[in-house]
Amino acid sequence: MEDIRVWIKALVAGISLLLLGLVFSIASIIYGATDTLGAVLSITGLGASLAGLYISLKAFTGYMSARISMLSKNRDRDPD
Repeated sequence: MEDIRVWIKALVAGISLLLLGLVFSIASIIYGATDTLGAVLSITGLGASLAGLYISLKAFTGYMSARISMLSKNRDRDPD
């Protein structure tokens, strides 16, 4: 059960980082990416979005593997 909690926390962190990157990207669009600050906001938003997406995907696959492992352990214990 602890493994699943860790993966859910990682999934929440990844989605939060993805949304933070989206906010940076929207801020760069509103600000206008014509000068250096807009470019920095845009690149930071893109990087945060990609990192959040990567963390979310890794967390989801880890969560699913932990859940499948837990289900198979429970199936082995039940002598149905």
